Amino acid sequence: MKKITKILMNDQIDRHNEQMTLSFLESARNQTNANIISSHKEHDFRFPPIARVNNAYIKNEHGINSLYGEFDFFELNDVNKQNNISNKQLKLHDFQDSSISYDRSYELNGLVEDVKNLQKIISDEEPLFEVKKSFEPVSTLIVIVGTIAAKSFIEGFFNKAGSDFWDGLKNIIAKNSAKDETEKIYIFNTMMVRNNYKVEVIINFTNPTTYDIQNVLYEHQEAIDSVINKYEEDSIDVARIIFNSNQDSLHHEYSVFQDGTPFDIRDLDAYEKILDEVLNKV
Repeated sequence: MKKITKILMNDQIDRHNEQMTLSFLESARNQTNANIISSHKEHDFRFPPIARVNNAYIKNEHGINSLYGEFDFFELNDVNKQNNISNKQLKLHDFQDSSISYDRSYELNGLVEDVKNLQKIISDEEPLFEVKKSFEPVSTLIVIVGTIAAKSFIEGFFNKAGSDFWDGLKNIIAKNSAKDETEKIYIFNTMMVRNNYKVEVIINFTNPTTYDIQNVLYEHQEAIDSVINKYEEDSIDVARIIFNSNQDSLHHEYSVFQDGTPFDIRDLDAYEKILDEVLNKV
């Protein structure tokens, strides 16, 4: 691994006229130091993590408070084996309930009310606004299905999301697709729990039609369950499993150990190119 220290964020006004407070930086620092944070190229979970952040600190320079992160950048020989950090595990998403988060593109395209209506179908909470600048101009909607305790992923997944939800999502996909030609990503995020086995499952859909998501999930349910079941049966220390879908296809893209190291990467050649590209810039 290549160890590099980088600024994660600061308390200056950015180009969107937004500003992080010192208390926000302190909270981010504390969360980072209590966990291992997965780092992805442009925050894009469709691709395996390029690094992990295992320590952070705040430094004031010329009146500017900056949050620094200490990164372990992965090299190809780090993949498929555990690189544990004492008393720390990968920070997973917090699934208290079903919820939806959206990015700035939904504001620009006038779709926030549609997102709020979709949120009302699954819970009384307000949808969340995602601030991930480097992922722009990609349009991203994240559906957190919540925690599922079921033998089959699909069985538990569809029990959580009813027909009204799917109709609302299809409406958003149709409207969003008609707005512009930017890449549209819809992410389904779920925590699977079976006895003592707990793993986060993420399915990324890129530019789906209004019917792709349901059809793809039904048609590939055995493939999804087989990956989850195999890790459970083999007692693999997996924290996160990622599937990618493009139109009518779906495949297991990669998985991540509890220590943040990726393994079972579908396309190692493509991953090596990403690592080389990123490391040449840092």
